[in-house]
Amino acid sequence: MLSNSIDEYKIICEEMSSIRNCITNYIGLTVGSAGAAAAFLTAMVKSDWDVSFVVALSLVLSLLVTGVASIIFYKFNSYNRLAGYRKLLEQESSSDQINNLPFCWETLLGKMLKSPDDGNSNYFSIMKINVQKIILENHKLLKSQEKIIEQKLEEIKNETVKEKMFFKGWEILINAYFFKRNESYSWGFPPIPAALLFFLIFSFLVTAMITLIVSPIPSVFLYIFNILFLVIVSGIQAFVWHHFLKNLYKLMQGSSTIQSYFWQYLPDRIEFLKQQGITPEYPNLFKLISFELNSNPTASAVPSEGNQPPWQE
Repeated sequence: MLSNSIDEYKIICEEMSSIRNCITNYIGLTVGSAGAAAAFLTAMVKSDWDVSFVVALSLVLSLLVTGVASIIFYKFNSYNRLAGYRKLLEQESSSDQINNLPFCWETLLGKMLKSPDDGNSNYFSIMKINVQKIILENHKLLKSQEKIIEQKLEEIKNETVKEKMFFKGWEILINAYFFKRNESYSWGFPPIPAALLFFLIFSFLVTAMITLIVSPIPSVFLYIFNILFLVIVSGIQAFVWHHFLKNLYKLMQGSSTIQSYFWQYLPDRIEFLKQQGITPEYPNLFKLISFELNSNPTASAVPSEGNQPPWQE
């Protein structure tokens, strides 16, 4: 790591810790509130409360949990962005004299957010694009291995996953229920809260549906209103979770993983440092590329010194 990047590194670490605490607090508050709400709904049903009120409250609670889920997914994405940039700082070194180096996290983030993302890129195609950018810029540490890397990158399938992301997200979610390890290039935690929140939302929807079926509503108008409310809320949940599950795939295996953000930041970070008169060096970069390509079943092996990721050695 560059000595002038230590302060920025510490700020990034503090922000990541804050996000982890925020996610934990949100999940704890949601689970606790959902438990209290479930107990309250049970008491209402036993006390012969108005059935339409029980149905409406269950549906509103499902929407509230969905709102919390949207915040948590946003926090997961923010965490991965920071972790990808922190990993980049950890890999850097330079023999140049550095007097002053401004923070560039927000600048690089702004550049990345302006880049078009049509959702079609899987993790390895993102890696391919950004590694090739570095090679084209004749980065000295990659020059000696340029032919090897380019050959292996060409073997990577440019898989279009836009139509598959929803089903891949479902697979990740279901694996979380059975405690199966998901293949990932990122933080492995997101499927667990996602599975928990989905269960809570589904439970509230089922509660509303069963209550509506089992308990008669004397007023035809209220019955029709509750049916329409249930259909509308179920439609909203289906639409929202279609989006959430695609995001879950991107967080675990797609364009929003920690590894993906590392590769997306890298070309712009090199350009930024060169503008500051600094020639960055990444001693483990070829080993990192080798490890990533070796873990990709669509590319043949690249000569590597070991199977451990270089950032874990």
